Amino acid sequence: MKAGPPPPVEYLRIAVHTTPEAVEAVSYHLQRLGAGGVEIRDEARDEAGDRAREELPVVVVAYFPPEHPPVADDILAWTRQLSEFGLNPGDVRVEIDRIPEEAWAESWKQYYRPLPVGRRFIVCPSWEIPPRDEFGGRIRLVLDPGQAFGTGQHPTTRLAVELLEEVVMPGHRLLDAGCGSGILTLAGLALGASEVVALDIDPVACRVARQNWHANRRRLARLREEQGLGSKPRVRFINGSWESLRPGAARPRAGDPGARARPRPGPFDVVVANILADVLVSLAADLPWLLAPEGTFLGSGIINSKAHEVEAALTAAGYSVVEWRADGEWRAVRARGASRAG
Repeated sequence: MKAGPPPPVEYLRIAVHTTPEAVEAVSYHLQRLGAGGVEIRDEARDEAGDRAREELPVVVVAYFPPEHPPVADDILAWTRQLSEFGLNPGDVRVEIDRIPEEAWAESWKQYYRPLPVGRRFIVCPSWEIPPRDEFGGRIRLVLDPGQAFGTGQHPTTRLAVELLEEVVMPGHRLLDAGCGSGILTLAGLALGASEVVALDIDPVACRVARQNWHANRRRLARLREEQGLGSKPRVRFINGSWESLRPGAARPRAGDPGARARPRPGPFDVVVANILADVLVSLAADLPWLLAPEGTFLGSGIINSKAHEVEAALTAAGYSVVEWRADGEWRAVRARGASRAG
C-alpha cells in the first residue's frame, strides 16, 4: 500500500495582549521560552492620539515549533507577575492558535520589509536587500528577525539608533549593553567605532548578534574603507552583564562565549543600552568606571512613567541629562558627566 502524504506541520502562535510598558519584558520572556519568532503589533495605536495611545494595548505575537511543550499558562502567570518588578502589564490576555508551516514562514516576509531607521540606515531582511542606490544611499544593515530583540521595528530601537548617529565618532570605543540582535553594534561600526564590546545576559542574543555581525562584516568593511575608517575594527561578544568588565572581575569560566576574547575594562567613549528602565537605573551607578571622562551615555527602552527614575539615578551617579527624545510613550536619554554636560 502506498503511503499518503505526511500530515501538515503546524506552528503554535501565541498572542499576548499587554501594555506598552511591559512589551520588552514579555518579548524577552517569550524568546527565552524558545519562540522561533516574536512580533510586536501596535498598528491601531499608531493611528491614535496621544491620550488614546496610552489606553490601547500592544499585542506581542510569538511562534513556537509544533513539538514545543505547552507554554501558555507559564506566559500568563509570568506576565501578571511583572507588577512585582515595577511594570504594569495591564489586563493580560493570551490567545492561542495554530498556523501551517508555510504560513509561519511567509508571515515574516510579509511583516519585515526594508525599514529606514534614523537618518542614515535602512534595516533589511536577508531575502529583500535593496540596491545600494535606493533609499537615498542609506547604509544597509541585514538583520533576520525572530531570535533576538532589535530589528528597528520598535520605537526604542529607532530612538537608540538616532542618538548613536549624533554621538559616535570615528575611533570611539562603544559598549552595547544588552545587545539583543546586535543592531546597535552594527550601527556603531558603520558610524566609525574602532572597537565595540557587545554583551547580553541571554546566550541566544549573543549568538544571534554574532551571526548578524558576520552577515554584515564584508559590507561594513567596504563602507569603512571607502570612508577612510579602517576595515578591521575590534568586535567582542560577551555572554554576561557589564559587571564582568569591572576592573578586577573574575575571568569568564572556560567554555563561556566570552572566555576567549576578554576585553580590557572601560572606559568607553559611548555606552548605549536599549533595555528596561529598571536595568538602566542599576547601570547608571556603574557609569563612572564604564565611561571615559568625556564619554556619553545613551539609554533607551524607557516608558514615560519611568523617565524620572532613570534621570534620578543618572543624577545620583554624577551625570546630567543633555537630551530627552520621545516616540509615543517611549523615551530615550543622552547624558554626560555633570561638569561636561551641554
